[in-house]
Amino acid sequence: MGNDCLTRNGIWRHQMKKERHDSRIPAGAIPADLSQQVPNNSYSPPPKYYVDTPFVCVDCRSEEVWAASQQKWYYEVAKGSLYATAVRCLDCRRKRSARYANGDPHPVKHLGTLMKRLFEAIKPILIEAGFLVDRKSAISLSRKGQLEFSRSDEIVVVSYQRPDGNPRLVAESVSTQAGYLILTCVNLTPNMDVPALIHGVATSMESHFHRETIQ
Repeated sequence: MGNDCLTRNGIWRHQMKKERHDSRIPAGAIPADLSQQVPNNSYSPPPKYYVDTPFVCVDCRSEEVWAASQQKWYYEVAKGSLYATAVRCLDCRRKRSARYANGDPHPVKHLGTLMKRLFEAIKPILIEAGFLVDRKSAISLSRKGQLEFSRSDEIVVVSYQRPDGNPRLVAESVSTQAGYLILTCVNLTPNMDVPALIHGVATSMESHFHRETIQ
């Protein structure tokens, strides 16, 4: 039963992947906004539209449909990986989430994208404060859930952490003047507002360097 489930999911996934890259948009499909999708690092082009996609739940084995509207939200709003697809029905997702006190154990659907967006938001603040900002190095670190910046008297690290399974974003500073400081620590929740989260981290860092300037 399990192998049969995986086989059918694999066949459907292959068919849908082939069809949604076609330049022709079938009736009932929802056009994709490629500018809102996570950057695609594959030779395979990103989907140009979304269509209802059948799948078999890996837990209860029921036959389900991943709606085109759900796919558009996942890929363009939640910034999910273009390589990901639905594998569990709604009831099984709820049961799985209920096992965790804070709901979905993976509120960040694509960590690298979150860190890259955060980097772009805090880069001007760090440059103004005199930090060395190497985009290539920062983006490389972001894939591991960490950004690191330095200047002669201070090091700032922004990292994604999961102590005790509870995800959070932490910005820390170590300087010769103030020693170790936590600039901000934000717990990540399933319904978090990502732009507000990024703005909050950037504001905390800006306040830190402003206080440092007037001292």
